Amino acid sequence: MYRAVHFNQRKVFWSAVFLLSFYFTPSYGFPLEVCPSLVDYLEQEEHYGVLDNSWVARKSADNGEWDLFDLSDFCVIKRLGEGMQGFSLLVSSRNGENGPFSQYTLKVFKNRLLPWPYDELNVHKALKGFSGLTQIYYIYALPNDRGNPFMTLEAANNITLEEFIQGVENDQIKLDPESLVKIAIDLLELITEMHLLGVSHNDLRNSNIMFDHHGALKFIDYNMAETDSANKQGVFKAFGDVYAMRYHISNLVSVAKIPEKYQHYILNQTQWMDRYKVFLSEDSYDIYITWDHHMDRMKRCINSLKARYRIWF
Repeated sequence: MYRAVHFNQRKVFWSAVFLLSFYFTPSYGFPLEVCPSLVDYLEQEEHYGVLDNSWVARKSADNGEWDLFDLSDFCVIKRLGEGMQGFSLLVSSRNGENGPFSQYTLKVFKNRLLPWPYDELNVHKALKGFSGLTQIYYIYALPNDRGNPFMTLEAANNITLEEFIQGVENDQIKLDPESLVKIAIDLLELITEMHLLGVSHNDLRNSNIMFDHHGALKFIDYNMAETDSANKQGVFKAFGDVYAMRYHISNLVSVAKIPEKYQHYILNQTQWMDRYKVFLSEDSYDIYITWDHHMDRMKRCINSLKARYRIWF
């Protein structure tokens, strides 16, 4: 069976990602006295003004053990974004997993009755070893209500694909043909690797795809993910994931100021994914693609891009 393997010529830092970091990345070691306490921040939120004190229960994503934790260890550097389920914060910790002043992404869910933190942990376990996985460290709950976690702590990435595309479009950076082809290959390899592990993401918008601080692509926010859904009885069903990749690659091509020969080749090689959009409609339940057929198409697409990469660069 085909297994996605990341391109062995990956550079540790792409020049585009490196340059964008100056626009979007806060500095490490941000003085704790400058950023507000997480406890104070949450008390100002409508849904979280009910914390009796700063101590909460936390569950390790590694060993599943619960202990108590003082939220005053965290301070809020900035708000990263907000959605229907909650919001994300970039926080700094005095005593972090990665040393003093370590930075993390803290996801805060609006409704503690929702099962998403546990769902994310289950997906995290299913994707153990996945190259595109953003590590989860802990989930948090009130001490007397451990069955209803309301926050998750995970590794902090650098910038989203959305920010990356905006940076290219606004001429903050120049995306060269080599980097563009590498990004396309990495996106396709990551989604294939994820599906081979039996997981479909179902919400791969460009804000849920990120570059980490080493330039590697990562997927985040597995709230809508399903396990074992991509390969049920030999039928491929994760059409949304694949069409999202085609959409993002097309957007990258459209904003990159590169010769047309590169644009045309990338778009032609991924054009077959457009038909997956049709399968997403409610009237298409009787249409299906076999798992083997999809994997064969994906393998040929990735190999064609790699072969052309070697010729061009």
